[in-house]
Amino acid sequence: MSRRLSAGFIVSLFAAASAQAQDFGKTLCAQAGNAGRIDVKAVRDKALEGVPLSLLDANNDDTISPEEKIAALTEKTFCDIRKCSVAEGKAVLQARNRISDVWGAHFERRDTFTGLDCGPPAASLATPLAAKETVGDQLRTPPLLMGKDIDSLSVQRGADRDRSALQKVAPAEIGVEVDRVKNTRTVAIDAVLGWRAVDTESITLIPFVQYVRSNVRDREAGTDDRSGKLGLGIVGNGFIGNEQFAFAPRYARDLVDRSELLSVRMTWRPGFLYKLDTFQRALPFACSERGKGGNCRPGTGLGLWTDFQLVSAFGTVLREGADPLLTRGREFVRVGPSASAHLFGNEGLFRDLSLNVFYKHLFRLSGDGTAIEDVRVDVNYWIAGSPNVSLVYGYERSRDEETLKRTDLWRLGLGVRF
Repeated sequence: MSRRLSAGFIVSLFAAASAQAQDFGKTLCAQAGNAGRIDVKAVRDKALEGVPLSLLDANNDDTISPEEKIAALTEKTFCDIRKCSVAEGKAVLQARNRISDVWGAHFERRDTFTGLDCGPPAASLATPLAAKETVGDQLRTPPLLMGKDIDSLSVQRGADRDRSALQKVAPAEIGVEVDRVKNTRTVAIDAVLGWRAVDTESITLIPFVQYVRSNVRDREAGTDDRSGKLGLGIVGNGFIGNEQFAFAPRYARDLVDRSELLSVRMTWRPGFLYKLDTFQRALPFACSERGKGGNCRPGTGLGLWTDFQLVSAFGTVLREGADPLLTRGREFVRVGPSASAHLFGNEGLFRDLSLNVFYKHLFRLSGDGTAIEDVRVDVNYWIAGSPNVSLVYGYERSRDEETLKRTDLWRLGLGVRF
C-alpha cells in the first residue's frame, strides 16, 4: 500500500510542476480573450502574484511603489538585500520567469517593454534573453545541511546572510550529562547530515545519513546501558503552488538489538500558512527602532518564527530485534501534526539567545499500538554570535518514530546546524 502511495505522490509532484511551467503570456492573452493589448501594469502585478506584499515593501512605509515592484522583477540582489526566505525566493523567481516568458514570446524588447501584444509572436528578438534564473542564483545556501532530525533538512531556511536564516533548524547535538545523585554519566549524539544533490525551482533532493547514540553508565551498579540508530534515506522536497510537500523514504537499523525497518515519511506544510508573517519570514517585535510606517527596523528587538506541518508515516519491519516489544506489528501507519515556535534576539542582552519549543503527536491508524509523542524545549546560546554553533540546555520527552525507544531527560550539550 505504501509503495503505491509513494509512487503516486512522486508522479503528482512532477506533473503539477510541469503544468505550472506553461507560458505566462499565453495564459494572460487567453484570459483577455486573445485579442488586444494588456497594459504593462497588469502584466507586472499578475506576475508578482504569490510574492508577499511585506517583501515588496522595501522601505517599510506600508505602501508599495511601482519602483519597488520593478525592483523585485529586475534586481539580481533583491533577495540578498531583503533577506528572502527559501519560499520567498522561489516566489520571486517564479515572477521573474513569468516575465521572461512574456519577453521571449511576444514583440516587445525587454528594455522598452510597455505592454503585452496578444498578436502572433515575432520571428526574432532584438536582444537575446538570458536563461531563466534558478534558486541557486538568488539563495546561495551551502549544499551541506545538518540538524537534529529529518524535518531539519526540509524546514524553511533564509538567505545565508540573514542572522535568522537558520532559526527554524533544530541543531544536531552532542551532549554529556553527569548525575551526581544517581552517580550516572550519559553521553549522547543526535544528528542528521544531508547533501543538497538537486536544487531546482520545483524540487530539492537531499540524500542523508542519521546517527543517534546514547550511553548511560551507572557506576554503582556497574552497568552500561546503550541505545542507538543508524538511518539512511533521501528527502524530496517541493512546492506545488504554495503547498510544500516532503517525501522521505529511509532505512533504519537499531545498533543495539539489530532490528531493521523500512519507512516512508510524507509531510505537508499548507500554503495558506505562508501568508503569516511568523511563518513566511520572522516577525519582529519589542524593537527599539521603527520605520516611517511603524514597522520594526531590521536587526532590532526580538524575532519569532513558527512552523507547522502534517506528518504521515508508513513503515514495515524487515527484521525483528532482540526486543520484540519494540517492533510489534509488521507494518504501521501513523498520522499527526508537528508544530514549533522559535523566539530569538536581534540586539542587546538577548542577541545571542534563542528559545525553541517543539511538539509532535502521531496517531496510530494501523499496526503497533503505540502513538508517537515528542516534546522539546531548548534554550540556546549561540557562541560569539555564530548562527551555526551553540551551547544548548533543554528538556526532551519523546519516543523514536522507528525504534519506539523512549527519551525523558534534561540535556546539556553542543549544538551544530547548517
